[in-house]
Amino acid sequence: MKIELKIKTNPISINSAYYGRNKKLNADSRKWRYNFLSQLQNDYNQNQMNLFRSYFNPKKHMIQVTFTWFQPIDYILTKSGELSLRSFDVDNIIKIPTDCIFDKKYNDKWLSLCRGHEAVMYKSMKTLVNLDINDKFIFSTTSIKRPSIDDQFHCFVEIEAISLFSR
Repeated sequence: MKIELKIKTNPISINSAYYGRNKKLNADSRKWRYNFLSQLQNDYNQNQMNLFRSYFNPKKHMIQVTFTWFQPIDYILTKSGELSLRSFDVDNIIKIPTDCIFDKKYNDKWLSLCRGHEAVMYKSMKTLVNLDINDKFIFSTTSIKRPSIDDQFHCFVEIEAISLFSR
């Protein structure tokens, strides 16, 4: 069983997401998370997640996740055709979206606990639903960069339930 989530967003690096050694997301990262979580709420993504939740059995399955990050070609290659330093490190851009998709804290209860600027940001969001599956069931994560055909940032997330290994 495989689903695909579609999010219109640029990648976010874990290296730039936090205030120094503080474990709190900075303002830009909180806006990014809001954008990502709100797009998870659209009908297409909710239908995909409902299919996966109804199929996934933690006693029978593990999860394989593939993030495909579509970026404007100018972010991936320099004018001379070399890999650009503006392009993101594929290892550093999967932690925050993985948490947004899987972490049980990003649900209606979290929405009700938001305070300050985040409470204002999420005010229009009536509900917040993600997969709510512990990410310990992920046995493989892949992150891929691809040029975007429309010169925009996109993220496609393939989530596949794979049969558990047998002894």
